[in-house]
Amino acid sequence: MKRVRLAAFILLLFFIPSFAAAKPARGLTVTVSENGKEIFKETFYENHGLPFLKRLFGFDYKKYAEKVRGQGLTEAEALEKMFEGITARLTAFADETRVLPVDATARFHPADKQKFSYTPESLGREISLAALYRDIIKNLVGRTSAITIEYNILHPEITEATLRKNTVRRGGFSTGYASSSPARKNNIERAASFINGTRVGSGQTFSFNETVGARTVQRGYKEAPIIVDGKFVGGVGGGVCQVSTTLYNAVLYSDLAVKSANRHSLPVGYVKPSFDAMVSSVSDFRFVNDSPYDVYIGAECKDGRLTLTLYGAPNAAEITLESEVVKTIPRVVSYIEDDTLPLGEERVIENGADGLESRGYIVRSEGGVSERREIRHDVYRARQKTVARGTKIQTDEDENGQVNHDNILTLRGLSYIILISY
Repeated sequence: MKRVRLAAFILLLFFIPSFAAAKPARGLTVTVSENGKEIFKETFYENHGLPFLKRLFGFDYKKYAEKVRGQGLTEAEALEKMFEGITARLTAFADETRVLPVDATARFHPADKQKFSYTPESLGREISLAALYRDIIKNLVGRTSAITIEYNILHPEITEATLRKNTVRRGGFSTGYASSSPARKNNIERAASFINGTRVGSGQTFSFNETVGARTVQRGYKEAPIIVDGKFVGGVGGGVCQVSTTLYNAVLYSDLAVKSANRHSLPVGYVKPSFDAMVSSVSDFRFVNDSPYDVYIGAECKDGRLTLTLYGAPNAAEITLESEVVKTIPRVVSYIEDDTLPLGEERVIENGADGLESRGYIVRSEGGVSERREIRHDVYRARQKTVARGTKIQTDEDENGQVNHDNILTLRGLSYIILISY
């Protein structure tokens, strides 16, 4: 009898694995609905990591879930222990149904009276996975779990209301160019057109040279006076420095961080000393938008005036700029001989200009408190004055057309005395 029982036990051990393999896998069918419409249905099969007898003879899913939850597992961990790959699939489902929020946007129209138009924001949504796992276990009935979806609302970072508050006039500056030559006017208006409508994102650096580009004939620029090494000479793009200077002052009034600004070698007439910004192929004007919102630049050329205006978040402080001339550097007078002018006569060829030493200050007033800070200390060269002196000797002729040599001798003696006196 014992031998029969032993044989039966051995046969049982032999057939159990085959029986288990042939037995259909049990699974949990999860159905998810949204507004009464089914949007997800999938069956998840029992995890092979479960105890063998549990998988062989079956178990109550809900009771077992509560049991493993009692062991300190989360809903997600309990479901993963029971059903193979369930959390990975539900996570993918959550990704598929996620709708990201869309920020409001502003569009700049520098030529229009209404400078900005807006596209409103839109909300996003995503499935709460924690609530999804919780509801699956809560709604377990037999081998099914039917739940209604629960979303978390995703809010955009930037709303239209926020943009409207932060697209206001921040600062600006104007200079005149009505007396300029047609070529210089062309260059000013050409450079301004490249800046008009520019957006500088929060934290970004604006470069004048990168924005305006090379000043060449091929790009529409003409020859006009430029300052080179303390002298006015002809050069393609003359006048563009007035645009960079006007923008520089607009940036200062907008209370943004200037990164690079260079003085001219000579004083310029369209702005006070220590508030110019010279640009060239090797010198750039740059500033950083250190405000929390985008900055937009509008450039207008009208009736001989250039105006640069910056829009963005409102200024927290009131800005004042002050220029102080520390001392004047007298111009040097240079004389040249001119044999076309009568002896002793003078003619100014170039009037030149005095140089100067100056300082620039920015005054920030906020909450009743003012702070005055020096931002520039510059020395501008004097421009030489050039005067022509006549050396031509006058002669007299008598009635017969003969030269009066006595007069010549007298004039020569006089010229000798005059020359000695110089």
